[in-house]
Amino acid sequence: MSTLKQLQQHSLSVLSCIWFSGNLLIWLSALLLITPFKLIPMPWLQAKVVVPLAHGFYRAAVRVNSFWMQRVVGIEILVEGAISPHPNPIVVCNHQSWFDIPLVQEVIASQGPIVQFLIKRELIWVPIIGWICLVLNFPRLHRSGAAHDRAQDLAAIASAAQSLNQAPGALLVVA
Repeated sequence: MSTLKQLQQHSLSVLSCIWFSGNLLIWLSALLLITPFKLIPMPWLQAKVVVPLAHGFYRAAVRVNSFWMQRVVGIEILVEGAISPHPNPIVVCNHQSWFDIPLVQEVIASQGPIVQFLIKRELIWVPIIGWICLVLNFPRLHRSGAAHDRAQDLAAIASAAQSLNQAPGALLVVA
């Protein structure tokens, strides 16, 4: 491969990282503006204002990232078969890289519910991404071998699955 071609690919990778980070930072800022309203114990406010706004911000971030992937990077997303019309699916995927995440979000959230990820507890400390996961209440797991941690992880998964009955969403389990 020529040096010019490698330079172009590396430049596109750097620009993609900047694009995705900037996009997430913008929508994190919007999420942080509505976060204090999540603390107000008014179910109608949560159901009619806070959750729809948070989901709208989420979908907007996915659309912006999808635009970049498809129009700038040139990725063609081809889905074979039917995606379940279930309002609250549990999605299992084999996670290969960070790039899988925007792809899964595009496929699921573009025509269905937002995607909530089961995340490692340590990811909360990753700037931007961790904060978004925290604000959107993504279930956090310990992922250690200790019996106590496994019990807490199972409880977090059960709670996340139960919360799908209250607000539309897809729960993503990454293998």
